Amino acid sequence: MRLPVLLQAPPEPIPVRPIRIDADTTPRRLTLRVMAAAPRQVVPASILLVMHQIGESLVPVIMGFAIDQAVATGDPVRLALCVALLGADFALLSFSYRFGSRFGLLGIEAVQHRLRTLVADRLLDPAGVKGRAGLPGVSLSIAASDVNNLARAVSIAAWPVGELAAVILCGTVLMVLSWELGLIVLIGVPLLLLIMDRAGGPLRRRSRDQSALAAEASGKAADLLAGYRVLSGLGAQAAAADRYRRASRDALDGSLHAAGAQGVYTGSMNLASGLFVAGLALVAGLRAWNGDLTVGQLITVVGLTQFIMGPLGSFSKNAGTIWAAALASAERVLSILQLPPHEAAHGDAEPEAVDGKLSLAGVRTGHLDGLDLDVAPGECVGLRADPAAAADLAALLSGSAEPDAGAVTWQGRPFSDYELEALRRSVLVVPHHAALFDGSILDNVGLLTARREAVDAALDAADCAEIIEAAPDGLDTQVGEDGLRLSGGQRQRIALARALAQEPPLLVLQDPTTAVDSVTESRIAERLRAARGTRSTLLITDAPALLAVCDRVIDLRPETPGDDPADGGPVRDDPADGDLAEANAGELPPRTAHRRSSKRDRMSDKATGETRETLPLATAAQVRSEVRLALKGGTWKVVGVVVLLTAGSAAGLATPWALGALVDAVAETQGTERIWLLAATIAAGALFAALFDGLGQVGATRLVERVLASTRERMVARGLALPRAALERAGAGDLVSRAGDDVAVIAEAAPYVVPAVTGSAFTIATTVVGIAVLDWRFAVTALILVIPVYAITLRWHRRNAPQIYEAERAAMAERAQHLLASLRGIETVHAFGLSRAHAARIARASWAVTIWAVRARTVVNGFFARINLAEFLGMSSILVVGFWLVREGQGSVGAATTAMLFFLRLFGPINELMFVVDELQSSLASMRRIVGVIHADKFTATERPQPEGAAADAKGIRFEYLPGHPVVDDVSLRIGPTETVALVGSSGAGKSTLAAIVAGVLDPGAGTVAGSAALVTQEVHVFDGTLRENLDLVKPDATDDELEAVLRRVGAESLLNLPDGLDTGIGDRGVELTPAQAQSLALARVVLLDPPLAVLDEATSEAGSADSAALDHAAAAALEGRAGLLVAHRLDQAARADRIVVMEKGRIVEEGAHDDLANADGPYARAWSLWTRGRS
Repeated sequence: MRLPVLLQAPPEPIPVRPIRIDADTTPRRLTLRVMAAAPRQVVPASILLVMHQIGESLVPVIMGFAIDQAVATGDPVRLALCVALLGADFALLSFSYRFGSRFGLLGIEAVQHRLRTLVADRLLDPAGVKGRAGLPGVSLSIAASDVNNLARAVSIAAWPVGELAAVILCGTVLMVLSWELGLIVLIGVPLLLLIMDRAGGPLRRRSRDQSALAAEASGKAADLLAGYRVLSGLGAQAAAADRYRRASRDALDGSLHAAGAQGVYTGSMNLASGLFVAGLALVAGLRAWNGDLTVGQLITVVGLTQFIMGPLGSFSKNAGTIWAAALASAERVLSILQLPPHEAAHGDAEPEAVDGKLSLAGVRTGHLDGLDLDVAPGECVGLRADPAAAADLAALLSGSAEPDAGAVTWQGRPFSDYELEALRRSVLVVPHHAALFDGSILDNVGLLTARREAVDAALDAADCAEIIEAAPDGLDTQVGEDGLRLSGGQRQRIALARALAQEPPLLVLQDPTTAVDSVTESRIAERLRAARGTRSTLLITDAPALLAVCDRVIDLRPETPGDDPADGGPVRDDPADGDLAEANAGELPPRTAHRRSSKRDRMSDKATGETRETLPLATAAQVRSEVRLALKGGTWKVVGVVVLLTAGSAAGLATPWALGALVDAVAETQGTERIWLLAATIAAGALFAALFDGLGQVGATRLVERVLASTRERMVARGLALPRAALERAGAGDLVSRAGDDVAVIAEAAPYVVPAVTGSAFTIATTVVGIAVLDWRFAVTALILVIPVYAITLRWHRRNAPQIYEAERAAMAERAQHLLASLRGIETVHAFGLSRAHAARIARASWAVTIWAVRARTVVNGFFARINLAEFLGMSSILVVGFWLVREGQGSVGAATTAMLFFLRLFGPINELMFVVDELQSSLASMRRIVGVIHADKFTATERPQPEGAAADAKGIRFEYLPGHPVVDDVSLRIGPTETVALVGSSGAGKSTLAAIVAGVLDPGAGTVAGSAALVTQEVHVFDGTLRENLDLVKPDATDDELEAVLRRVGAESLLNLPDGLDTGIGDRGVELTPAQAQSLALARVVLLDPPLAVLDEATSEAGSADSAALDHAAAAALEGRAGLLVAHRLDQAARADRIVVMEKGRIVEEGAHDDLANADGPYARAWSLWTRGRS
């Protein structure tokens, strides 16, 4: 659907006033500042919406005037003038609402975008934050749902202002007619505002608690999905789904408590409004009885009295409910925006764009005690250090920390003099686990800034030629979320190429080759020195191949013989290693120039070229089936809610009936008792309507929330069982967005659907019957004119709205994906100075959502403009028919007045019903995304028999990720009951894929596999929770003794020494484990699960070389007493296996015992020769 330019959101974000946030900012102050942040949009929106409400309030005035001056007098000229005046008024109110709401929405969206960028900027701040920001999923929930709730406070300065203006206008008109009536309005409205503020207290508290619990559930979903590979490898998806279910049930409890507070608030405000109207009606009736008001003036007063109920109800909803939700969300937004900055101070100096000298003098901090270290321009220095000391040194060199004593200087100036990101461009400290981001290989290596020549050279130096050649689209091949479409070794090489391509004057690498084979490592070592040229390099590693190319090697490990590393002098681990590159030159394959991209031979200026698949969408039939399933057993609850809401609607009809009867009571001089009785009827109707509506609202909300909780739990459970490739292609952000953004959309809209449909349908039906009882010609004429307009309008809306809402939800998922990826790769973002680039990427995705939101609003506004046309035609028909009936003596002025009041009464229900139609289209777009996951094909591993005399038996295995590109081709492998088999080979040879097939995580495209296994991969994930919860995922009923025993068995006693033992919080919001501790924890899970076969896919590579000995022990303990399949690049680990299988290009090329293969003239012998050189 093409929209006029005037109705579209601008392509670039709209500027708003700065939103000041400091340590003294309270949630209330922040909310008030947010309300005042977009005056350029809010002021015109308020003016236009005031005009709209004036137009709405003039409808009963014009109708009263028409009945008094045209219908009662039988003057056709005056009738025509009144109809024309009514048409002009409807044109005014329709136009003003259409553009006023657009301005208002632009203001909301602009402020929402600004808040979201503030949150993203704070989370991605180059200096980091003191402490830890918490779960990425929780941060995502705050950046999405809470920012949305807070930004909606802007609407209080627009819509409620218009509603308040309408009430004031009514009060002014009433003041002209009678000062007593005007005084009631001027006194009553402030009292209502006071009641609204007092009644909103419990709602604000419950909303705050509910938001926190909902965010916790969203964070839990994101955390579990981040560890999806770990869960699937251990078969722990069901236990993980139970974890999420518990968090979801806590969120449900919070929603149910909030629903109760919402019901009390809604009921109390409706009662207060009803009593206000009753008092107004009583005074008006008595004044008319005393002759102070004419019948025509009384009709005007009655019309205004009925009209005023609409703005009052909307005001309490828009101002009160939105204010309560905004305050609750403001507190959570401040929890991020007020995070204290990191303690390390930095100036604004820029390092010179030349090579320089790094100097550490007498540095004391953490595990560094009096360190003296110099790295001269062009020098390559190797450094051996234990993990803790290496981490402290990396923190210092990255500018994230300051030493307790001593000095760290670069180019002769202290680190603290430099602007942080400028320093990091000059001194690039690459984390050991350097994350890859969604996009192509070229996008990742180039990082938006590097020269293409530098990219080519870096890819060559990191030995990426074979990766590019094998990739289906060359450099344009998408790497997937966190690079998961590549093998571990391929990811590590791409990450190394990215670091080299930046060409920093000083490059600090931490174990950059732990996931690659020895041949590749040696090739990289040979090229690394040449690639750095005259620039300085510091290598923190134990790898002899890398240390051999260094000018000198310094050893910081305690109790290690050799020269004192504190003196900064050269300490060579083995002088003979210096000749490694030359001695092996004849053994290394020749360099192969990598294939250039066929689609793009220049650097991209933004990382938006990726094409991401999405998870499936459900059909309408599947959505209906899921809703019926969720409501199964709750039929009587639905009936009860409908009965309560119908009773509330019936009680609400007492007001228009009593107001119409009031006119007849005065006109027919029925006495003041009658007037008092009618006022009491209005009050009683308000009381019962408030009671029944409040109970019905609570019941409907509770019903919907339970259905939503059940549905989202099924969705996450099914999401965890999706085929690995499907989830990785879509990205976790898509699924998390469905569990967060889409659930929030439905949760906001659905509780009002049942009450709106029930109340509106009942009110419309009874009102139409009431009009027909007055005179069937009123009803028939109005319906003939109105129904075709409504039918055409609904058809137009159904044709345009769904596609826009689906596009908006997809944009929300993209926004969530970008934020999650940035938070998960925060170390890489900081190291490469990508904070601004990633924040800009998130900002672009955020504004894309705004563009679709404005398009959706444009459709909604067009929808209601057509409804305004139907209202005008209906009101005009009432006037014309009433005029004709009175003139022909077949009806009375009182009947025409009552028909007018009845039709005015229809405005609210019809608009509400049409609004429900739009909400249903919006909710359906979200439900299709949620139910689409539930009905997606889940991965069900083929039931595998246990092979006789073996732990696993694979025959004729073939597997392809892309058609025509087999990664495992005709492989057979049998593993004995207690045999340990090592899979070795170059990166990308198919080892990990074969391991996943043997473990049952993947099903082969061809061939058969027998046997069951547990898989531990190199993607180690520590789940947010306690140490106990991280372990018992695989065995929920495990005792403390069992948990402690498995930790001791793998040598992870240090975990038992954490502050609270097994109950210590770890993960994103707890104690941060070292890489070695995290991998020991992963191996302990295997021991606890006790499978017949354990498949370890580089399960000890991510911790780095310094911890290799301890992790070798842990891996051996995990395999003790069972069969094992090891995917290993560290050949000393493979050498201890019973049998070694060598793979290349998806096939087994060599197989046998270590001694036999090492003495043969094959690929393993060459690799072993390279591996052992320089190692004792």
